[in-house]
Amino acid sequence: GWPLDSEVVAALSSVDIDLYKLHMEHRAQQEHQTNATQSVKAARDQISASYSSYLNDSRMHHLAAGGYVFENISVYAVLTQLMWCALKSRREPLVLDVGCGTGFLTSVLAHLIVPLGGRVVAIDIFERQVEHAQNNIGALRPDLFPFISFSSCNAFEFQDHLSRQFSAIAVAAQSDQLPENLVRQLAPGGRLVLPLGPIVPIDDASRQDRFNPYYVVDKERDGTTLGGRQGPISVNFLPLLPPPVPPRIRK
Repeated sequence: GWPLDSEVVAALSSVDIDLYKLHMEHRAQQEHQTNATQSVKAARDQISASYSSYLNDSRMHHLAAGGYVFENISVYAVLTQLMWCALKSRREPLVLDVGCGTGFLTSVLAHLIVPLGGRVVAIDIFERQVEHAQNNIGALRPDLFPFISFSSCNAFEFQDHLSRQFSAIAVAAQSDQLPENLVRQLAPGGRLVLPLGPIVPIDDASRQDRFNPYYVVDKERDGTTLGGRQGPISVNFLPLLPPPVPPRIRK
């Protein structure tokens, strides 16, 4: 097997994915009973208006319905290990979690770096997903909540409002291009990990290129970058969505 550091194993155990799934299911039932549909409608309208072309992926249908997506635990384990290699020797590391979704990976990363004096910035393009992450972490890991900031924004347009540089950046969404704005925000010695490859629906079994190993970008002390594929598994995430195209004004 592919070795995981003991700290990564401990973090994945402490942030129990099954508890996060149960909490999400319970919350969905509560929302159904109370007809709490405002944020669900907002998620559906946002996807229908700007990202309907991505609805050929069943996972996007889940998001459009106000739902959520969990990856297999091995997907999170490998991503976390790749991140941890760049974090474990840092003091007060700052981590960016792109596509925070359910907040599970956010919690794992925070569990690892808060003892080092670190913080996590968690972003997602959908306010509904940020809401999921805040609710889950607040309920299941309230000890970590003060060390995480949340915002809803597009990854390709993200710029830290304090102009900070990140010790590591996890992109939990599939991209067919390297987000250069994120690479620029890496600190010297920092690392960016993302699933880089063609945007292929998870349901399209005809595409042999739908799964690819993680792509890792390391920024050297002099600012140069080195990139390559790492890890023992191939992955396919939800797409890293581009900024919405403004509607055309009819003359």
